[in-house]
Amino acid sequence: YIGVWHLDEVSGTHYDATKYGNNLTPYLSPTSNQAASGVIDGADKFDGQDDYANVSLGSLNAPFTIEAWGYFNNADQPDNDYDYILMVGTGTNMVSISRDGSAGANKNRYYSWTESSQLFGPVLQGQEWVHIVAVWNSSSPYHSLYINGVSQSVDQPSAAVSTNGNLALGKYVPTNTH
Repeated sequence: YIGVWHLDEVSGTHYDATKYGNNLTPYLSPTSNQAASGVIDGADKFDGQDDYANVSLGSLNAPFTIEAWGYFNNADQPDNDYDYILMVGTGTNMVSISRDGSAGANKNRYYSWTESSQLFGPVLQGQEWVHIVAVWNSSSPYHSLYINGVSQSVDQPSAAVSTNGNLALGKYVPTNTH
């Protein structure tokens, strides 16, 4: 592990539970959003406007696994509103775990942007907790996805992923979209 955050601190820094000290800095308004109820320990509630948390993990290249609990407030994602649980990296060298907000066939589906490609998976239900595990491999298949412990079909990138390791919870960094 290079980072584990339980999000159980109700104010200030979210401390990394590993030996690496990759502490998350939350930017939440109101700060009471840091004391939300979660599935395990605590949670942060991101308002979709300006709330997020971030940390730099250094270079993060496949293989790696990202695991998160997420809760989407909307049963049906509003058009053109992508809910980002997290993203790692910037530009074309990034991966994300989010729910698609485009009108059409992909609405409400698992969505990841990587290497200039849109990758889609199953529909992610709103208004309930979901456990998401995204695995990024160094050889094909490059991407595996598990929702609530069940393997899912997911689109594949054309190559292994490499990122700069900038982790953001609750926002899409390139456009500062929340």
